[in-house]
Amino acid sequence: MTSDTEHRWCTPEELRRITAAAAAAGDPAGALLCRFLVETGLRISEAASVRWGDFFPTPQGNVGLRVVGKGCERPRYNRH
Repeated sequence: MTSDTEHRWCTPEELRRITAAAAAAGDPAGALLCRFLVETGLRISEAASVRWGDFFPTPQGNVGLRVVGKGCERPRYNRH
């Protein structure tokens, strides 16, 4: 068990179970949102403000995501 100050990440199996439960409940958008939040590490408020224009190509050929959170804009996510 973790303390209030420790962070605990979903294991791949936990993420699979969460997204499968959402999909089985007839909520594919919820399953996608869960995966998006876990993969990016975004807060709910940050994810809610994401627009298509926030995605950008990186010089390495990946996809980056520009996020505004806590009052400043910063590249937050870069999918490898």
